[in-house]
Amino acid sequence: MTITSRADGETVLSGPVRDQAALHGLLGKIRDMGMSLLLVEQLEVFSGEDEG
Repeated sequence: MTITSRADGETVLSGPVRDQAALHGLLGKIRDMGMSLLLVEQLEVFSGEDEG
């Protein structure tokens, strides 16, 4: 995961998430730290298979 601090005071956490269970775990950690979540966005899907 990559953490980037933006000039507007927001922090962006980006990187691959293995599956839905991992996503829920990550969201739970964000909640437990008392952070406000503004956006969750899926940018790309990697299937791990070559497209032929």
